[in-house]
Amino acid sequence: MNTDLKVLSDAWDEIHFAHGSHMQLHEATLEQFAYGALMRLPVRAANTAAAYGLVIQYSQHAYIKIHFLKQENWVLAIESTGLLPVINHVLPLSLRFDPTLDHSLTIEQQQEQTLIYLDGNHVLGFTETARPARPGIMTYNTAATFHDIQQIDLLAICS
Repeated sequence: MNTDLKVLSDAWDEIHFAHGSHMQLHEATLEQFAYGALMRLPVRAANTAAAYGLVIQYSQHAYIKIHFLKQENWVLAIESTGLLPVINHVLPLSLRFDPTLDHSLTIEQQQEQTLIYLDGNHVLGFTETARPARPGIMTYNTAATFHDIQQIDLLAICS
């Protein structure tokens, strides 16, 4: 993933990415967590390869992207790189999906499974044994705004 990578150590209120490819990861490495944000595009993407959403990085070359992707219509894509088994899901979104409105995207990495929520609704789950990761946000070929970004350590809650 050829991106502008930055690491932040504290809570983010709002982040604006200019057009291009960007990724920002939280400094904390967690094994079981919930991570989410509200996100939107400032204008409708003209580029058919525009994407924005969340990323979970396990190592420099192993990660999962959960992102809105503009193809002919908008889809929610879940893609892994450097992980086995490979994770590759594409969920079509409503033709009325408007990327200029806020949408919430949340990933919850539990002990034996990973769950994905779109606008508060569970949309996908897959078996994935929890391992240390750093969640963050990403864009590809577009500008985007992210706000109300939250990271919760699920192990700390259970303790």
